[in-house]
Amino acid sequence: MLAIAAKFGYESRNQECTFALVSSLVEDKKIDFEQALLDKIALFNVDENIEQTSIEIREKFQYGTSLSIEDTVYSDLFSLAQDVLLKIKQIIEQNLDIK
Repeated sequence: MLAIAAKFGYESRNQECTFALVSSLVEDKKIDFEQALLDKIALFNVDENIEQTSIEIREKFQYGTSLSIEDTVYSDLFSLAQDVLLKIKQIIEQNLDIK
């Protein structure tokens, strides 16, 4: 996400602001990033059908006392990370006129 911000001349030091910027770029049709994919990882757009965002899961394991993660949660997060990284790579590699 920070790479997308940098491509458009922005710098972010806050996770929520980075997600807000990417969401704005999507709404302005400056990038092709599925809103549903962004909703899975963004903290501010929690869908009722999504039990937890990836941020909530990360924070739970980063700041909590759990020492293990369920295989299905791990697999889902790993797959989500791959999807997001692939999409970001495609966006970064596009020769868009960003003026």
